[in-house]
Amino acid sequence: MSARFLGRTKALLAATALAATLATGCTAGQWEPQAPPAAGVQQEEDGVKARNVLIVSDEQGNAVLQGTVTADRAFVLTAAGFSAEQPDGTWSEAVELPIAGEAEKGKPLTFGGSEFAFQSPDLHPGLLARVGLSFDEGVKLMLDVPVYDASHPDFATAWAEATQG
Repeated sequence: MSARFLGRTKALLAATALAATLATGCTAGQWEPQAPPAAGVQQEEDGVKARNVLIVSDEQGNAVLQGTVTADRAFVLTAAGFSAEQPDGTWSEAVELPIAGEAEKGKPLTFGGSEFAFQSPDLHPGLLARVGLSFDEGVKLMLDVPVYDASHPDFATAWAEATQG
């Protein structure tokens, strides 16, 4: 075999491997072309997974916590609170959120709607809020979540659901 033949064979194999890798990349599986990108943050601790957690707020401080929590067991959200980032870089005093919830094993607890709405003039769209979630069995999650403006079209449905009740 000539060196030229071996070089071409190696190049062909490398191109085939690259094509196979690209064909099975991130868009494989349940990718939906019309779905908006995830806007919130994720965290996992002791089998409890928070996904796409964020806050939507208007200029008057009306807000709603959005996101989903799942676990490998039934669980109860026992307490929640937040502290808002201020324009000068400091953080507001921590405030308890008037929310609770529970989910059966394999079922999600979905934040949103009027039962997860609250009021805080400390929230500023474009900045962060440090959200703490406490669950039974001592599991705690601390997430720095984005605060999005309620007038943004991506959050129109979530905002309407939160302000109906």
